[in-house]
Amino acid sequence: MQKNFIGSEKWMEFLPQMQIVFDQLNDAVFIYDQTGEILLANKSASRLTGFETTEIIGKSIEAFVLLQTRLSEEKNRFLEYDQFSPYEYPKFQTEILTNGVQKIKAEITYLPLSNFSKPVTCLIAKNISEQLISTTLREINSKLSSSLSLVEVFDLLLVELRKLIRYDGGNIMKIGDNMATITRTLGYETFDEKLPNFLRTLHFDIETTQNLKTITNHKKPLIIHNTQQTPYWIHNEVSELFRSWIGVPIIIDNKVNAIISLDKVEPNYFTEEHTIILTNFSNQAASAIRNATFFKEATRAANRFMTLYQLSQIISTNIRTADIYPSIHQAVSELMETEFFGIALYDSSAQTITDVYMNDNGQPQKLNSRPLDKGLFATALKSGNSLLFNTFDSAKAEELEAVIMGDAADPEISQSILVVPLKIGAKSIGVISAQSYKPDMYTNSDRETLELLAANVAIAIENARLFDEVQKLAITDPLTNLNNRRKFDELASKEFDRSLRYKRPLCAIMIDLDKFKLVNDKYGHLIGDQVLASLADLCKKSLRNIDILARYGGEEFIIILPETTAKEALISAERLRQDCEENTIETVHGPITITISLGLADLTKTCKSLEELINRADQAMYESKRTGRNKTTIWTNQHKNRLHNQ
Repeated sequence: MQKNFIGSEKWMEFLPQMQIVFDQLNDAVFIYDQTGEILLANKSASRLTGFETTEIIGKSIEAFVLLQTRLSEEKNRFLEYDQFSPYEYPKFQTEILTNGVQKIKAEITYLPLSNFSKPVTCLIAKNISEQLISTTLREINSKLSSSLSLVEVFDLLLVELRKLIRYDGGNIMKIGDNMATITRTLGYETFDEKLPNFLRTLHFDIETTQNLKTITNHKKPLIIHNTQQTPYWIHNEVSELFRSWIGVPIIIDNKVNAIISLDKVEPNYFTEEHTIILTNFSNQAASAIRNATFFKEATRAANRFMTLYQLSQIISTNIRTADIYPSIHQAVSELMETEFFGIALYDSSAQTITDVYMNDNGQPQKLNSRPLDKGLFATALKSGNSLLFNTFDSAKAEELEAVIMGDAADPEISQSILVVPLKIGAKSIGVISAQSYKPDMYTNSDRETLELLAANVAIAIENARLFDEVQKLAITDPLTNLNNRRKFDELASKEFDRSLRYKRPLCAIMIDLDKFKLVNDKYGHLIGDQVLASLADLCKKSLRNIDILARYGGEEFIIILPETTAKEALISAERLRQDCEENTIETVHGPITITISLGLADLTKTCKSLEELINRADQAMYESKRTGRNKTTIWTNQHKNRLHNQ
């Protein structure tokens, strides 16, 4: 393709091939011509902007990317590209315009290309918004921790916050006895240098100022998308300048201590994403305001948030339960003392608690399932409330009917115990527990932190559980709960290759229900399904854990037996056949007796593929049916190519 592509007069013909390549990239890619018209955009560009690729192509690059002035003015200039010499392509940070009229921070790599018939430019955009949030949070944590002045704390908040939210005017309102006053401001001086002083003279009665009353009563952020359309908005010479407003409380000891207040000239600017960022900042401010001398506690709170933030990123990208449990454990260990850590899930239908992750001082523990009748986990689940103990002994364990896990002979038990229910809305789906063998290791702050983490964990576990169910449905026969054909092929292929490589014995058994059509015709398909499910259960009970059992299709089942000779496999096959013959299946129409025909084939030097091994077992099975049914036949060359007759 390179021979015809570089310098081609018809290079546009290669856009489909280029599209396929660029769609594999994680970063957004835009290719546009000298006029700025976009010729190609990959899937990542669609995800970043919120527009379909078909909506992007044909538009101007400046409709999506805020280009630097120099590049915008010189977009018709294209640098010569020498593929044999290194070239440092320019990079810069800018903003991407999205479908929601929001701006996302991005790092742009600018690649002018001139060796086509018509020069084009390739822009690669990397989303760095989350990176900026994380970096800014670290910076403000460091700065707040070293500050001894509340004035400096407030000023730092407004300055650092502007790196993430492009507000036009911002202030901190201190909340007193039913009165709010503005203590610090930023940005208003660009409209009028007298405005900051004017704002500091204002006093707001909280009871009659609806937006402030709403925040202080509900202790939640509030967005006003258009102040001109808000009847209760107080109009003065400052408020008339702005149309969008957002306020977020700084909460200390469950009371609103201050409010971060931001203004924007254009309406409908602030979003829920801004409330999340502001809430994070308000949490940092609350730690600093509480007491400037408590640097250690403030730093710890900031580190906790960072860990929670990082964990939320980890669990949002992992959709397998096996992947997220260790990540949750690691995060909790960074937040608090955690010698023992456990996660257990609640099965509402069986009324049981099942351990899914247990770790004691780095050692995985045995996982158990128990009735929902006693224990600390059951108490937290049934009450929906967290449990916190900082001393614990055998007497208290007996009093509370605590379930002691681990080595029963070990006299040491957890002294500090924190158990938090995992809830989605009002529904409890399990518990999460951090424990220490030392007393007085947990505080109410630790409990609140674990509760905050538990809210995210519950959603992540539920999503992972649903994903696991979907994955299981994709590889499981819904009637018999056995492997389906797809999963069987995957497992059997691996076992066949291993046996072939290491010259180990391997056998296949094909099973077919005798005269199954008569069962369906006489009793109906529901009874027929019950018969199939019963046969599947008999097979599972007769086999080893290493054996591979699947429903192969209709009334046919197949078994792969690793490390098994033909003689040993025949014993297993005959045992299964006799079990089927001797066991009756209880149905609404009375007991039904079934028989099966089996065909057995072993891996020999002449068998070159899994397909051939299965075909041999199939041929042997049909020989059993041809010669009277209810028997097992071992494949020989005599059965090769014999027609299937029933």
